[in-house]
Amino acid sequence: MRQPSRKLVQAVFYSLAAILLTLGTTILQAQTFRGGINGTVTDHTGAVIANATVIAIQTETGGSHTTTSSSAGELLFQDLPLGAYSVSASFPGFSTVKTDKVVVSAGTTFTLAIKLTVSSSSTVVEVDAADPHPEGSSEDRRVDHRQLRKREVLTAPVVVQVALEGRALAKRCQRGGDVGQAAEVGAD
Repeated sequence: MRQPSRKLVQAVFYSLAAILLTLGTTILQAQTFRGGINGTVTDHTGAVIANATVIAIQTETGGSHTTTSSSAGELLFQDLPLGAYSVSASFPGFSTVKTDKVVVSAGTTFTLAIKLTVSSSSTVVEVDAADPHPEGSSEDRRVDHRQLRKREVLTAPVVVQVALEGRALAKRCQRGGDVGQAAEVGAD
């Protein structure tokens, strides 16, 4: 029986090596050391919130990644380093929501549902109680409502004056008088 030639054995050997190298490279390329986070930002009714700011901060390193939700309320962080993240979402008029311990694993995407709630806000109405008539005339007892401005505080004398004017107006109306005249007269 005739033995295969040395060149043929080398050709087969090199061919097998090339095939194994190609398969090995493909398998290694499929492995990754990164992951991702995706999800949707909605309000308390389930309506999507577009353009919400979403920040993912890696807990161990403090590395920060920022994105904005799409018109469909979707968020996506791709190719994140592995580890635990703290994800916060915010939008004007809504309270910021923070989700801790979001774990990004190799080759996977963590799905997160973020629900923002309407933020409560308070408005303070402040009134300028400066006396526009220092002479002590009857006009100094009236409140000039055009001077009401946001962010001023009603003082006790102004509150009393408003109550007195209200009573004078009520008395004038009961007597069948002119309402405009009651406002001019002030407290009876």
